[in-house]
Amino acid sequence: MWAQEDSATKNLRQHSHWLVLVISTTILVLSVGFTLMDAPSASLAADDARPLAAEPTAPVGPQNCRECHLEEYDNWVHSAHADASFDPIFQVYLQEVAQPGECFACHATGYDTTTGSFVLSGVSCEACHGPYRPQHPAQSMELARSSAMCGACHQSTLAEWEISRHGQAGVNCIDCHEVHSQQTHAAASTNALCADCHHAEVDNFVHRKHAAEAVACIDCHLSRPDGPQADTAAGEAMTAHSFAAEAVACSDCHETAIEIDK
Repeated sequence: MWAQEDSATKNLRQHSHWLVLVISTTILVLSVGFTLMDAPSASLAADDARPLAAEPTAPVGPQNCRECHLEEYDNWVHSAHADASFDPIFQVYLQEVAQPGECFACHATGYDTTTGSFVLSGVSCEACHGPYRPQHPAQSMELARSSAMCGACHQSTLAEWEISRHGQAGVNCIDCHEVHSQQTHAAASTNALCADCHHAEVDNFVHRKHAAEAVACIDCHLSRPDGPQADTAAGEAMTAHSFAAEAVACSDCHETAIEIDK
């Protein structure tokens, strides 16, 4: 009787041993399996936590910027910058220059000097703000506020401005021009923009007399030569940003008085 009980007990112990072994093995296999399954997720989580590369990418286009900057986009989309590649006057000069591709260094975005091609037509967001940064908005896309940046394309305007009283006083392009529309902050034809700084000048007799005859500040101080200029194709057209009132501006209106003086 005791022998039979000992045998049964022995068999029970053997079965228990194998059961424990099977259960332990199963747990081990499942643990390894779950670990392997979780490994890609852990890797992705680590990648997500890792900062993205700070290097700029190729231009992504203004539509990408529009998603967050609708007001800026709406101001830009009908501007001279947006239409820079298609402006009718530009198209005429484009046919006359020896190397028209180089014109797109300023009249397009992402111009490549080695291939002569460009990425985007017009002067788009990234032409001034630089190529899109993957970390934006955490990494700023703010452009430089110096007039030298504008002067990279507007070379003759920069040269005129540098010798002007505006340039000497540090009045930069964006102090008068809205960045995205390129229009002046206030209508220049109403004298309101000039009057913001030149309080005494707009109130003296000469300027009040001109204003009474609907002659605005820009009629004299931004007087430009009539007709096409030969150096326009080279990006060196006169833009009157020295703000000097040239004698020709006077003769345009006071021709009779000039003839009498002679």
